[in-house]
Amino acid sequence: MSVLLRNKSISTINHDRYFNQLFDKEFGRLEERGQIYLDYTGGGIYGSSQLKEHFKLLSDSVLGNPHSSNPTSSFSTALVEEAREAVLDYFNAHDYYCIFTQNASNAIKIIGECYPFSQESKLLLLADNHNSINGIRSYCASRNGTYQYAGLTPDLRIDQAHLKNLLSLPSERANSLFAFPAQSNASGVQHNLTWVQIAQQKAGMFYLMLRHSYPRLSWICQWCVLNLWHSLFTRCLDILLGLAACSSRKLTLIN
Repeated sequence: MSVLLRNKSISTINHDRYFNQLFDKEFGRLEERGQIYLDYTGGGIYGSSQLKEHFKLLSDSVLGNPHSSNPTSSFSTALVEEAREAVLDYFNAHDYYCIFTQNASNAIKIIGECYPFSQESKLLLLADNHNSINGIRSYCASRNGTYQYAGLTPDLRIDQAHLKNLLSLPSERANSLFAFPAQSNASGVQHNLTWVQIAQQKAGMFYLMLRHSYPRLSWICQWCVLNLWHSLFTRCLDILLGLAACSSRKLTLIN
């Protein structure tokens, strides 16, 4: 056996051993119940060490209302801010605000309620958007705005000609929104993120919101979340244990 093959074999053994040990330590209850968990896009399952650490925090602490100034409340506030900072650190997004919500659907509902749609506004959606994204159309329509859907090809990818045509349609410079999934919740297809730049170039008044995309890279935060034209933009980030966060760019809010 060559040195290269032997090293590869050792690496594979070490890799398997690490994850087998991790599984036994953190998720042994799955093995005990004969279950296999696959719905990680819906919500990650908690590890045993997380439960133990959180129980220790609750049992050793007195936690008050985080909006008050007494000692117990101040400690709660510090924990909330620590969690908020951890989210921003993970996504390298310190030029954003992070707002915790019940879940991603609730965060998107806030976007629909707060986005400044008007009679001249246009909402452009992709045919395989998640239902929670589709719900934004009711907020647009309630303010007499219009919405349209860009279609998909038979292999469930973006119909590029159709989408380019929709982005090229003449429009007033109103507050308008283009929402599409970086990865389809229905098919798993990962759509091309260059549509961010194409939308900017062809229809500068369209602002993008990406859902189900969590790369831990600085460029994704800088590239996908746009500098908006006098309006609020919120991006939804699913986080561990079914929580979600809205992150809004600080510069946009200041403007």
